[in-house]
Amino acid sequence: MKITFLLVERSFLGSLRQAADEVRRDCEPGLELAVHVLPDVRTDDAWRAVEADAASSLAVFAVHITDEATADRVLSVSEPAGAFIPFNCIASLMRRARLGKLDLARQRGFMSRFGRLIRRPGGSAETLAAFAGRLSRWLRFAPGRGRDFGAYLQLYTYYLNASPENLRNLLLLVLARCGGRDVLVQPPVEYPAASLYHPDARRHFERLEDYLAWFHARSGAPPRGAPQVGLILFRSYVLNRNTDHYDAVIRALEERGLVPLPALAFALDNRLVQERYFGTVQAILSLTGFGYVGGMGANDAPAAVEALRNQDVPYLDALALTFQRIEEWLDSATGLNPLQATMQVAIPELDGATEPLIFGGVTAGQDGFQPLPERIERLAGRLAARVVLRTKANAAKRVAIAIFSFPPNGGALGTAAYLDVFTSLHKLLSRLAAEGYTVRQLPETAGELRQLVASGVAARLSLAEYKRWWPWWREVEACWGPPPGRFNTDGSDLLILGRHFGNIFVGVQPTFGYEGDPMRLLAATGNTPHHGFCAFYAYLQHVWHADAVVHFGTHGSLEFMPGKQVGLSGHCWPDRLIGALPHVYLYSVGNPSEGTIAKRRAYATLVSYLSPPMGRAGLYKELLQLKDLLEAYKRTGDPDLMPDIERLAVALDLIRPRVPA
Repeated sequence: MKITFLLVERSFLGSLRQAADEVRRDCEPGLELAVHVLPDVRTDDAWRAVEADAASSLAVFAVHITDEATADRVLSVSEPAGAFIPFNCIASLMRRARLGKLDLARQRGFMSRFGRLIRRPGGSAETLAAFAGRLSRWLRFAPGRGRDFGAYLQLYTYYLNASPENLRNLLLLVLARCGGRDVLVQPPVEYPAASLYHPDARRHFERLEDYLAWFHARSGAPPRGAPQVGLILFRSYVLNRNTDHYDAVIRALEERGLVPLPALAFALDNRLVQERYFGTVQAILSLTGFGYVGGMGANDAPAAVEALRNQDVPYLDALALTFQRIEEWLDSATGLNPLQATMQVAIPELDGATEPLIFGGVTAGQDGFQPLPERIERLAGRLAARVVLRTKANAAKRVAIAIFSFPPNGGALGTAAYLDVFTSLHKLLSRLAAEGYTVRQLPETAGELRQLVASGVAARLSLAEYKRWWPWWREVEACWGPPPGRFNTDGSDLLILGRHFGNIFVGVQPTFGYEGDPMRLLAATGNTPHHGFCAFYAYLQHVWHADAVVHFGTHGSLEFMPGKQVGLSGHCWPDRLIGALPHVYLYSVGNPSEGTIAKRRAYATLVSYLSPPMGRAGLYKELLQLKDLLEAYKRTGDPDLMPDIERLAVALDLIRPRVPA
């Protein structure tokens, strides 16, 4: 009596194993549960094990397989001996659904039309779930394949409301329908379409007012009126009590004086919880790692953009390591594997998500998710800083603006692709002053602004200060020698170049040290930014206490510092350098590839600027006349043209005039 599950993530795996243990204990000792988490199935031997289990199972469940490569590999496995029950999979797998007389690959008429409805339901997921539940109850009394179709919908309803109780009855229904066992199967327990969760509460809350009354009544809770942040949790994890990673984030936000509103959305359509609970939040943080509307394999980016545009608050998307183990991520030079990077970073970016930080995952040999405390501290710190930036008065905000100088020491201060830096910067500072920011002693012209920034040493960091504020200085020393090093120093102190204009600091990002080999820092192992570079960002965070940093133009070198490509750890230098600073990057719209690097590796929110329109310059005036004469001479060979050609060439300093003999 074997039942096989092919999964891509582990949200309910612990509860599924527990349910199987209960079924073996209570009614079917011979039940065998075979589980294959497909991102871990990487060898031919592992796929042969999948094939062997499928060939000897009463039923094979395929859940959330949405990429074609994995689906093709599943389809290449020999036909399962029993039922094949796909849920929320790619169409090629959904067409193979088979249970008793239900066979979507061979059905015509109503059954095949309803199969298409399952593969891509119209309306909301909540509507489909309610409809599936009702229809499954009606079809219990239908004959033949209608009854089998009702059983499929009942299994689907158990899955949509995956909890220990429902997973137990899912297994029992398979034993009854496919194994002929006389077991008692309870109907699905259906849960609210939206609710609020907290690890300290004994129940979920459907009403925001009830949650807030409970929340603020606790001893030590943030007071009423404290900033609220909306959190989006994967409902299946909470129903299956697989929440250690979520709980750690919730507590970290509370410690920073924030009021978390941890919401559970049905089928990852987050518009309902946004409308019901997030009306006064200062930010939205998704902890699902998937699209805002539709989830895995069914993302509706236009709907998500519309919903988030109306809210107009920062939207961050942190992720738990769903498709790889914690150890694999830590050991990887690139960070996230391709499936993880696509599903949990690239797709949420289509919705407008930023800051793809890791906050939890599964360790080898475990099914439950674990928090990553150091990463959660970084996530909570960055989110709290975004809230401060929204709630602090403009006059009190301290904004650092970093400009670039490449190549250094060549008079190239204020370099950026397709951008007049100092003219644009002067306009920005004037606009900030008009909107209430504290901007002092702004010169009248962009040229004067450039001279002030170029000639200024804004601050000095002693070696003692540098070592206090930069705990990784010994790692830098191993690469560049003892501080203060060779860059941005007078031999004693580390120099912060730039100029203060009240609460606005315009600083010059230090050189990255390998100007003749710009990819060396990123590609080679064991490298670090130099002491002067580290001191610049230590000054912004710990000495000047910036509320935000703006990198001005395309592009600097922060995002190219050593570390993982995406899904950074605390050992990655871009993460260390940017710290908790909210980061805005003015970036050319014509360079999306490197802009993506800045978003993922430096947690930047990009503000795009257009490239200036360009056309072929062509020739003008006498040069155009000379071109016409030369073409005419080439075409006709007329010697009478030569005096005019020679006259124009002399006038244009192309040839010397003839000296009479």
